[in-house]
Amino acid sequence: MPLIRSPNTGISTVILADGSFKDYLGVNQKSILDTTFEFPRRANEPTVFQKYGLIPLSILVLFLSIIHFVIHFLETKFIKPKIHKKNINIEE
Repeated sequence: MPLIRSPNTGISTVILADGSFKDYLGVNQKSILDTTFEFPRRANEPTVFQKYGLIPLSILVLFLSIIHFVIHFLETKFIKPKIHKKNINIEE
């Protein structure tokens, strides 16, 4: 994808995808850049999101939720929480 650099004074550089300069203006030079370039064409393949949508994210959230509930279940059933009892004496 080409990059067109445009400061406050207008378009000053056209940089191609490979990093080479197609056209540019010098410092304090007033002119018009009239250049053409082609966008690379991809095959008419859908993007990953178009193919799968939110299914991978949903599976990840479900997997992490199951792991969380299993760990929570194991902690509450097999690792009993320690309860600290303190004697409180109130003196009058």
